[in-house]
Amino acid sequence: MFRTISFAAAALVASASMATAADLYIPETPIAYDEATGFDWEGAYAGARVRGLFGDEDFYDGTLFGLGVALGYNFLPADAFVLGLELRGDYVFGNDDDDVAPIGEISLMGRAGVLATDDVLVYALGTIGQAYSDDFDPEVTYSFGAGIELAVSDDMTVRGEVAALNSYDDDESTAMGTTASLGAFWHF
Repeated sequence: MFRTISFAAAALVASASMATAADLYIPETPIAYDEATGFDWEGAYAGARVRGLFGDEDFYDGTLFGLGVALGYNFLPADAFVLGLELRGDYVFGNDDDDVAPIGEISLMGRAGVLATDDVLVYALGTIGQAYSDDFDPEVTYSFGAGIELAVSDDMTVRGEVAALNSYDDDESTAMGTTASLGAFWHF
């Protein structure tokens, strides 16, 4: 009888441990993650900007303001690296008090930058263009500077830029001043 009770107890303990071991495995449903987080910087865009030109004394010792439009395209050759080309048209208002005529400028801007976060682009820029005014013959302009662009929605960004603006005419480069701009851009 002792053997029967011992055998029954051993069988009971063995079956209980098997049931416990079988209950340890709990399959889990995988969690789906959205891979498309952050702003999509690649592709075409268009926008408008306001611009200030803080003149150098060789060009104009004062401040002029203007409006501009831009059409561009960004490339992402690597995950956090952005290259872009942008065609710009600007109109800088003259100053009647100082007898400065309005200035029109068409330029091509190239930029290279890094994504500080998914929604923040920091970049260096360079432009080459042509400026027109009643005060001077058409001149080649160029600039070098930096900017920051922030995504504010799925297809809109705002940006700020600062650059040193120069002109090149008759084999001579002349500092025109510093230009600063703020703009809003829609990405297609």
